[in-house]
Amino acid sequence: MNEEVRTDEECLKLLADYEQAYEKDLKEAKQRRDNRKSIALNKWANVNARFNVGDIIESQGTIIQIDQRYGRNSPYYGTKRLYVEYRGPQLTKKLHPRKDGERSSIYDDGREIKKINIVKEKL
Repeated sequence: MNEEVRTDEECLKLLADYEQAYEKDLKEAKQRRDNRKSIALNKWANVNARFNVGDIIESQGTIIQIDQRYGRNSPYYGTKRLYVEYRGPQLTKKLHPRKDGERSSIYDDGREIKKINIVKEKL
């Protein structure tokens, strides 16, 4: 029989290579699982969101114009709770974008949120 004999160094290198490949595969599997979870959360958010893209909302002194909606979940007193995160550029009290281009989020997780309606003047 022709058996391959490896030195200790070769065995250690081979084991390290296998471990790296395993870690890479494990990380990819975890990312795929997370992607499925975030897709499901975002579908839920699109169905259950109170506000639409383009709306201007205010909560706790922060005003944004919504350009993105995401579904989120977090442990809340021992249970999982779903909520919608609205993201967009922060606006000033006069409803103009901030000069520094700051973006912010408002979370629809039980906090008071007001929709700001813009009244268009007649010409």
